[in-house]
Amino acid sequence: MEQKKKEVQQSKTTAEKKEKMQWYGRVGQWFQTLCLMHIPFFGFFYMLVLAIRRETPPQKKSFAAAYVLYRVLVMLLALTILFILYRIGLSFVDEILQYVRD
Repeated sequence: MEQKKKEVQQSKTTAEKKEKMQWYGRVGQWFQTLCLMHIPFFGFFYMLVLAIRRETPPQKKSFAAAYVLYRVLVMLLALTILFILYRIGLSFVDEILQYVRD
């Protein structure tokens, strides 16, 4: 009887250790993903690959897709603002040159 209790206790301890190691593994994978996604240029393509790959876990896949969408939207917004500033700047420079000529 006492032998059986020890075996049950050991199996519980082993299961807890295994679960804890799996948790650390998942945290490590997320840590790796966060570190790699912050590398300029490479991070964007890494997240793009994660969003497209079939073997990527669903949670990580949806996170990668959202990140890629976010980066694309920010890039489009930045390009729009730069274009507007470029157009405003050209007319401003034209006005200054007109003033200097006259």
